[in-house]
Amino acid sequence: MIQVLIKNKDKSPIKEERVKKTLGDFLIKEGVTGDVEVSVAFVGAREMIALAKKYLGQRNTLHNVLSFPNREGGEFVFAEEKKVYLGEIVVCFTKAFEESESQKIKVDDWIDELVCHSALHLMGKHHD
Repeated sequence: MIQVLIKNKDKSPIKEERVKKTLGDFLIKEGVTGDVEVSVAFVGAREMIALAKKYLGQRNTLHNVLSFPNREGGEFVFAEEKKVYLGEIVVCFTKAFEESESQKIKVDDWIDELVCHSALHLMGKHHD
């Protein structure tokens, strides 16, 4: 069973059930099996900048999303018998909202894309 945990730290107007379903369906499509858990946290701009500074050494950089894989090196092991914690996806709703406005797409659709893209990183799949 895939379990998606949501933490809405800045009380963003997100659709938690939609995020859970989208991410769960995406992980199944990607071949994830067994008991798997992933966390998604929604934070404000100040907290996202602090995370980028702490973990990436970047000052005053506002990311739309960051992913923190549980496994060193981002390697993913498919779960068969025990629960595997993939890691955490952190989304800055403020940044995502601004980007969705400029791209003229719904913020919920953009958040879906960001979360699924980050899930690939949690599984060790990276882009060039």
